[in-house]
Amino acid sequence: MGVDIKLGTAVPEAGSAHPLFAARASDTLGFQTRQYAVSADGQRFLVVMPVAEPAANTITVVLDWTARLKR
Repeated sequence: MGVDIKLGTAVPEAGSAHPLFAARASDTLGFQTRQYAVSADGQRFLVVMPVAEPAANTITVVLDWTARLKR
């Protein structure tokens, strides 16, 4: 979020907050942590974001697996 500041008067005036950019931060880490970083000059942001939807987990069941050990 950003806020425009109006200077030039005795008391600076703050405008309304507005989004700087659209980004959906990742929540895959499973714990509370900062998932962004701001450059030293405040001009760039690095945000952890998901690349794609996670693949569905699959389970393979092998029946009679002891017979395969004898081969």
